[in-house]
Amino acid sequence: MLANFAKRTAIAALLIAVFVSTSPRFGLLLCGIVSLGAWITCGEAFRSKEYGWSSSFLVMALFFTTFFLAPLPPSYALILDFLCLGLFVSSVIHSRELLTSQAIAVVVPDASMEQDARGLMCDQLRAVGFSEVTMLDKPCQPSDAVETGPRVVAA
Repeated sequence: MLANFAKRTAIAALLIAVFVSTSPRFGLLLCGIVSLGAWITCGEAFRSKEYGWSSSFLVMALFFTTFFLAPLPPSYALILDFLCLGLFVSSVIHSRELLTSQAIAVVVPDASMEQDARGLMCDQLRAVGFSEVTMLDKPCQPSDAVETGPRVVAA
């Protein structure tokens, strides 16, 4: 969740940097936002064992961290901004595809739900991108078998 927010914030900062001429102080703020977003996304990609994405964002984070010390000429900065914007946008698209390609839905139907509505719900979930959808045959029934006795926990 944090990485997704960081990616979208960095995309907004890069769009501002590319299309709006800003003061040098505001440019440093945008550079810091992009750098922080790249560091967060690098860590998230590394934890997900996506080392290609992780190394790409690590390089980006190092570039934008060094901009604090020595700014690039405007033409080079513009090229780098476009490249980083493309990397962040493709990462957002990739993470969305990754979520839905591995998503499995198990639906517990309501007792009043008709069979046609169940089929329609399964079709809609598949259309959204779930790879597998399972509709249980019977609605969930409350369990009356509750044990009333002492519970023993051993460590």
